[in-house]
Amino acid sequence: MVRSNSTRLLLILGILFLFFSVGASMRDMTYPDELRYAEVAREMRESGDWFLPKLNYEVYPDKPPFFFWLLALAQNGLGETTVAALLPSILSGLLLLYVTFLLGRELYDEETGLLSMWVCATYLLFLLVSQVVRMDILFTLLITTALYLIIRHLNLDADDPKGLYGGYLLIGLALITKGPVGLIVPILAFLPLLLMDGREMLRRLAPGRGLLLILLIPLLWLVPAAAAGGREYLTEILFHQSAGRVVHSFSHAKPFYYYLMIFPVLFLPWSPFLLLYGVPGIRSALSSNRRSRTFLLSWVLGTLLFFSFVSGKIAIYLLPILPGLALLTGRACTRLLHNPGEGKILFRIALALSAFFCAIGAIALLVLGKQGDIPLPLLFRLPGCLVLVAGSGLLFFQSLRIRPLPSILTVGVIPLLLVGSLSLVVFPKINPYLSLKPMSEAIRTLQGEHPRVAGYKIDLRYLSFYLHSPYRKLNTPPEINDFLQGDQGLLIADLQDIDLVRQSAEDPLREVGRFQSRNLTYLLLQAGSEEVLP
Repeated sequence: MVRSNSTRLLLILGILFLFFSVGASMRDMTYPDELRYAEVAREMRESGDWFLPKLNYEVYPDKPPFFFWLLALAQNGLGETTVAALLPSILSGLLLLYVTFLLGRELYDEETGLLSMWVCATYLLFLLVSQVVRMDILFTLLITTALYLIIRHLNLDADDPKGLYGGYLLIGLALITKGPVGLIVPILAFLPLLLMDGREMLRRLAPGRGLLLILLIPLLWLVPAAAAGGREYLTEILFHQSAGRVVHSFSHAKPFYYYLMIFPVLFLPWSPFLLLYGVPGIRSALSSNRRSRTFLLSWVLGTLLFFSFVSGKIAIYLLPILPGLALLTGRACTRLLHNPGEGKILFRIALALSAFFCAIGAIALLVLGKQGDIPLPLLFRLPGCLVLVAGSGLLFFQSLRIRPLPSILTVGVIPLLLVGSLSLVVFPKINPYLSLKPMSEAIRTLQGEHPRVAGYKIDLRYLSFYLHSPYRKLNTPPEINDFLQGDQGLLIADLQDIDLVRQSAEDPLREVGRFQSRNLTYLLLQAGSEEVLP
């Protein structure tokens, strides 16, 4: 049984790896986030300064460096490609699934671990975030692995601290991946257990040595970074970018109840299955181990409550609770497999709700494809629509019967097929509207290596990833003339601003290139008397 489950586990991980890799190789990086992060890593490699991140050759205090270190290492091995940039997210996602399996096995049993891994692997949020260049999957992996090592240490009778100390070091890495939340989530997960078990648990956690280990890694980075960037950098990274986002966010501000509103949609297709905990027998399955139950509920509910109080809110911030939710859902599904008649009404309701969400998704894909700034013909939306329509019908049919295992497999297969259709069909189609690579190639053809480029009221500093030279944003007419009077350079202007640019420029301008990106048309302009723009 163990060998069979392990084989299935490895097979699922291998299929997902191929799935992500194929999708990653079929598009360019998008802006601003993907190109921004890739450029920070590239400049690390170019400058040799691994402590003080830079973007567009200026200090970048928005994020700590650990994710950029991994990006830079991937670029060293695979070049400045989309696959290299996505590799940390893809590998982190696959490792996260394995750790979810280990955690489920540690808290309950191997079957719960396997089902929890399946649930985690087929969350839409997981599938989508694992295919973008962001540090969130890595961050979630570090936190989840730390939680696993610490809970395993608490469950063991022996006082061997190796796993515990490893967990603390991973929390330290989480701190230099995405800031203080890397410490807050573990505290929220273990605080109720600490209050319940008292001094004995406090002794086993060795909080004094733990805090030293946690802070060791940030200090190893912050000391040389502060020496290079000065007090201004230290203040920005520690207070404005970290504490400032919590207390008074300068972006993504949302009301307290925002996450409660989006929760059912954010954690599709599995959120309806949390209704199963309305069944006494399934609740008792969760409660079979008091420590495990308290730990999971504290992890999920405590983190959800904390992020609800944080001023800035975007959906992806809740990614750290994804493995915990998967474990809760996996535990409910395990009980259901062993007792098919238990909770059949709520199980049918959960399947019917999943069918409903699939139907709504198909309608949204049809309607949204006709709107927005990126044209997407019906032919390219059709595979995703067919997956959702077929899934909706199949789930509704299954809601009329009680066959837990086929239903659980179907619920997970639908998002896999949906995201597969998006990765292999839709994303390559819209790539030209989201990529700056064609414009960059044209600029380098015109000006060679390290071109001189500026834009009028356009922030395209992400071009630096392709150009290997700084990009300058111009905000006033005198700045336009100052730029044009220097060495021959290229000016980028929005088509809507061309009249103002012409009036501001002292010399005639000629168009040497035109590119569409999203809903904007960018013109490449050079000073010269040939073919003045009409």
